[in-house]
Amino acid sequence: MNHSPNTSSSVRQVLASLACLTAFAATGQSSAQCPDNLWVLSWSDEFDGNSVDWSRWRSEVGRWPYNAELESYEPQACTVANGQLTITSTYNTRYNPPYASGRISTINSFLQQYGRFEMRAKLPATKGIWPAFWLLPADRWPPEIDIMEMLGHDPTHIYFSNHWGTYPAVAHQTTDYIGPDFSAGFHTIAAEWFPDRIDFFVDGVRRTTHRNSGLPNEPMYVILNTAVGGQWPGNPDATTVFPQRFIVDYVRVYRQLEPTQAASNTSFEDAPLLAGWGKFGNAFAEPRGARSGANAGKLYGNFTGGANSSGVYQDRPAAEGELWAANAWFMNRSDDRMQAGNSVAMTIEWRTASDQLIRADSTTVLNASSPLDVWMRPVISGRAPANTARARLLIRFTQPATAAGAAFFDDVVFGPVDCPRCAADYNRDGGVDGADIETFYTDWVSGSADADLNADGGVDGGDVAEFFVSWERGAC
Repeated sequence: MNHSPNTSSSVRQVLASLACLTAFAATGQSSAQCPDNLWVLSWSDEFDGNSVDWSRWRSEVGRWPYNAELESYEPQACTVANGQLTITSTYNTRYNPPYASGRISTINSFLQQYGRFEMRAKLPATKGIWPAFWLLPADRWPPEIDIMEMLGHDPTHIYFSNHWGTYPAVAHQTTDYIGPDFSAGFHTIAAEWFPDRIDFFVDGVRRTTHRNSGLPNEPMYVILNTAVGGQWPGNPDATTVFPQRFIVDYVRVYRQLEPTQAASNTSFEDAPLLAGWGKFGNAFAEPRGARSGANAGKLYGNFTGGANSSGVYQDRPAAEGELWAANAWFMNRSDDRMQAGNSVAMTIEWRTASDQLIRADSTTVLNASSPLDVWMRPVISGRAPANTARARLLIRFTQPATAAGAAFFDDVVFGPVDCPRCAADYNRDGGVDGADIETFYTDWVSGSADADLNADGGVDGGDVAEFFVSWERGAC
């Protein structure tokens, strides 16, 4: 790959000067290219410029015709300054009804299926003001995920929802949360959307989980807006104060990395049943109620009167420092439900070449309080410690006494995680420091394809800008 012909010699000089400084560059924070929690940033806007980046956002324009809302949307209602986006809602007699506000979305630039969608913001308030942070697919409604809605007359009260169905037969699940005055300061509000559920968070704490038949399974785009009036909030009145400002510090979207499948017979279809799995206790392939194919895995206790366990496991070669993950679908069936102290854990065990256990990373995936007749998909991850030669996925049913019940599971995924390239940690040593500048400089000067960080087909000044924006931030 060659340098673009318009690459200036000054860019080379800057790179050369910076490369000379690498010996003095302090080590920055660790790179986020392969975090243990599997979340990697896929899109963000930190609002660092002087205006809305219209390559990322599209503005709605004109009167919004739904929900009996009163506002007309205009691009100039959305402004950026001091590292913040402000959506300003005003009383404006240029319009009939006399209200203007802003609504922007990523419909033309970014959509994602599943992930973590996060905003830090200070919300507008007073009667008839209706701010929202939400998701829609590109071509239809429903589905819809409302990560946050608030009614301005009640600023300590926010709502999380998802909608599904076929119009006009639309269903929804809505949960409310009463907290601080969201118009008095900044708060972080997020949703983690998975194939089996949506978890909603306020200030880093999970406040509720939605599990229902209407969870969306298609890419969706991000929307920020403030409506004025409408069937739900009601119209402005004498108590309403204008202007109102929806101030957003950032919007960030993450995707969760998936492991590369290293396990075998993960849907329990191979003969003999449970082929490829080690087993102990009461462990079977069960034709009843499989999530896919003909069979599911099934575990239950030994009814010895004392504590006992049953389980299945698979081992795969692994090495120190590798990040591994596993997920599977589990069900607590109402006709054979988990009872009393019974529980199921999914565990990654790290073992030496002589089969000595070094460490175990574990999470409980089912117990007696788990929802009934719903497939749930937990995820576990861990990084291999020193002396690791094998990673073992263990699914274990524990029966403390003689309580009845069984666990059903299917469609297991287990393997190493392929870490994406991080521009900041260019040399992939786990830190962001001067050595990354040196390595990037070497590749850039040679025209290496690895240095085409903006993926435009050329190695030029644009890649330098891409690298240093990421490097100065200290992470991906």
